[in-house]
Amino acid sequence: MSDHRTEKESKRIPNGYILKARCIEDSAIAHAPPHVRDIWDYLLRKAFWKDGKYLKRGELSTSYREIQEDLHWKIGWRKEQFTDSQCENAMKYLKKAGMIATRRTTHGFIISVCNYCRFQDPENYESHSERYRNATGEPQPPDTTDEEGYKQKKKEKNIPPKSPKGDLSSVILKANLSPDRAASLDLWLQHKKEIGKSYKSTGLKSLIKKWADKSDAEFRAAVESSSSNGYEGLFEPKNNGRDLLPSEKSYPNCPAGMVPYEFGGKFKRPGNAADEAAFRKAVC
Repeated sequence: MSDHRTEKESKRIPNGYILKARCIEDSAIAHAPPHVRDIWDYLLRKAFWKDGKYLKRGELSTSYREIQEDLHWKIGWRKEQFTDSQCENAMKYLKKAGMIATRRTTHGFIISVCNYCRFQDPENYESHSERYRNATGEPQPPDTTDEEGYKQKKKEKNIPPKSPKGDLSSVILKANLSPDRAASLDLWLQHKKEIGKSYKSTGLKSLIKKWADKSDAEFRAAVESSSSNGYEGLFEPKNNGRDLLPSEKSYPNCPAGMVPYEFGGKFKRPGNAADEAAFRKAVC
């Protein structure tokens, strides 16, 4: 018995797995350019499957150079890889589609895969016994002994589910949000869940109403800024969406993008990275 178990364990596939839902065939990513699909699959494979010391489940730290190196391919002896422009366009596409959120770091950026917990949890998927389908996804009748059960399930499938009173999904549905705003709102709700907070239906209605006069881009910027800063509430990003430089924090009267010139009370733009690094070291 132990020999059989050892043999079975030795045949296990190493390094775990990721889940990809078949409903992806109905999404925009299914018809995105090849480099976008490749980079999307890469992000799913590299994302943390559980919380780490510095990154949470569904997050990864990377850079364009690392993506290019990990996804390179060979044509004969020649090494090919995605260009910086292709990597940047893929990130913009995925962010606009509400599939990822990013924040800059010193050597690259941290990427959060939206809805990672939902799509990577096997408990959220229907089992094969719940849906009788063949490889093409078309309904396939079961054995004749269970034909009545199959007809009943097919009948139930055509009945739209009733939303419970006060359910957040019904609130979002009634709000008739644009796809971009709905994706941003989903990202914000995921952030609230991660920090142990949540909305009741009344609170969510107030939030949607409060931001109704803002554009989708402004709402998205507020979500990304508030999430990256770990805020419990949703706020507009300060200083046109960028973080304050140490110089601006230490010298409130310093104009945007400038640093104090020595101690003479005048301001200048950083001449180069070394100037800014020296200033940060001096005042931080």
